[in-house]
Amino acid sequence: MEMHTIESLRATHRLFVDTPPKRVIRPKMLGLLPRAWRAYQHNRGLARATEALARLDDRLLRDIGISRCDIYSAVRYAVDRR
Repeated sequence: MEMHTIESLRATHRLFVDTPPKRVIRPKMLGLLPRAWRAYQHNRGLARATEALARLDDRLLRDIGISRCDIYSAVRYAVDRR
């Protein structure tokens, strides 16, 4: 296996080794940040609601109308009727 020098890399592969790559944040990527933040907040809210329901005892869950195995579906697919 042959060891390449910087000059041979430039000549053979047209690589510019000493030039650092430019880091460009495109406007499209910046537009994804608010959407990602909203998704994160939504998922954290679902996790908090799931944890809160999981802390309740079985009798109270039954009074609400869900069983322990239905907590995730009740939180994830609930219809907000405000």
